[in-house]
Amino acid sequence: MKVNRKNEKEVDHLVDQLFIYNENSGKIYNKTSSSRNVSIGDISGYLSPNGYIYIRIKYKKFCAHRIAWRLYYGTWPKHQIDHINGNRSDNRIYNLREATNRQNCQNRMIHRLGKLPGIYFNKNKYCARIQIKYTSVGLGCFKTELEAHEQYLRAVKAIETREFKSAKELRDYLASTNKRAEV
Repeated sequence: MKVNRKNEKEVDHLVDQLFIYNENSGKIYNKTSSSRNVSIGDISGYLSPNGYIYIRIKYKKFCAHRIAWRLYYGTWPKHQIDHINGNRSDNRIYNLREATNRQNCQNRMIHRLGKLPGIYFNKNKYCARIQIKYTSVGLGCFKTELEAHEQYLRAVKAIETREFKSAKELRDYLASTNKRAEV
């Protein structure tokens, strides 16, 4: 469940009342005993099959990493929380960072192992593409993977520094600032 303006104050109060966070271990502990199965000092939450730890508050499921962020910084994250080392259950504060969807996706295991983001191989050429406003934008095809990656990085920088209303506007901007591709 996401925290929104409607339920933020209530959830804030409950989080402060129910939990203690240890930033060195990444564990969240119960401050109170809510039932005969839950004791003060027990580790809160459960590990789900997708690798994340979830905690239930008033029958609603919350991601433990978001609660850890709230307990440590005192505010809810505005964006996604990225596990820097890729371990979804490692909620130590120095392993968590607030990230945009693009930053979070770029930290996937495949990219940490060396595959460049935004690149795919097609018919003896390396092609670059990027997502903007839920639309995949082809950035061109190149002879080398590095050239395609450079085009991808230019597009990322352009998106972060300018507001584009459409994919066509991004393509036009990139074409006007440099050659688009060798194709």
